[in-house]
Amino acid sequence: MIHRDGRYAPDAAELSPPSDALSDKDVLVLQLLATNVPRREIARRLGCSTVTVDRQVERLRSSYSARTTLQLVVRAVRTGVI
Repeated sequence: MIHRDGRYAPDAAELSPPSDALSDKDVLVLQLLATNVPRREIARRLGCSTVTVDRQVERLRSSYSARTTLQLVVRAVRTGVI
């Protein structure tokens, strides 16, 4: 949220961790996304398909009420998950 004076203030959704507990794999995916690892490489490291990684990222985005992957990573950092 941007105040009238131009200052940024995070909203409640950005400061609250998701209601669902995150698995170790969720945290790993978030860490890899935060370091700009491509989804294809994430899939290779996890031993799964890119479709599986895409679904996991979409689920995480939904949990964090994030519209973009960048928002997802920022919210994960702000909530202390990564």
